[in-house]
Amino acid sequence: MFFNILFFYLTSLLAQGTSPVTPFNDSGRIIHPYLFFQSIAQRIPMDSLRLKQERLTAKAFVTKTGVFSFIEHPLNHDALKDIAQGSYVKIRGQQFVPGNLILIESLKKIREVKNLPLSELEQSQGKFVELKGFNVCQCGLNLGSLPRTCSLGHFHHLQAVDGKTYHYFQQREGIPLFLGAAPGYHYKNVSLTGELYPGNFIWVENAEIIP
Repeated sequence: MFFNILFFYLTSLLAQGTSPVTPFNDSGRIIHPYLFFQSIAQRIPMDSLRLKQERLTAKAFVTKTGVFSFIEHPLNHDALKDIAQGSYVKIRGQQFVPGNLILIESLKKIREVKNLPLSELEQSQGKFVELKGFNVCQCGLNLGSLPRTCSLGHFHHLQAVDGKTYHYFQQREGIPLFLGAAPGYHYKNVSLTGELYPGNFIWVENAEIIP
């Protein structure tokens, strides 16, 4: 089954006909995705989050073109460690398109970026999805030409058969997938249902390992 999932993922990338990694150069606002999406903020008490403010999974980037996450890599950690939530910045780097994931090469603070779709995105309602794929940590992610490492932790993503990479909200059902924990989600094929939010964020409702 593993090879079937991997085959479908790789062939879906090839079918796109373009490199999964492209240059990134955009301006926008640093947000906390758990607080930004109002539908999510209402469901997760902040004092119960297993999430530190400085962790990269607690930061995302809103631009006029969408919502982006940051690859859990020391380069990103160093670039963002002193950047507060709500800051406006200009980022140059590389984007892994199937996951809306950014590797930062340079970052500078700027003044407010006008006409960002903040209100529209904040009010996003999750779209029901059913997904199958490979639950894999950073050092095993297929990121094209971008570097992979688990030096910041073995944090997992779903590389799905639709060719996209998804990121878990760390709520009750999402935490075991994110950590690769019991019942043994590390490097496993999984199927799940949940809600999809901008930036490929997934609120997991149910998940199971595919034998």
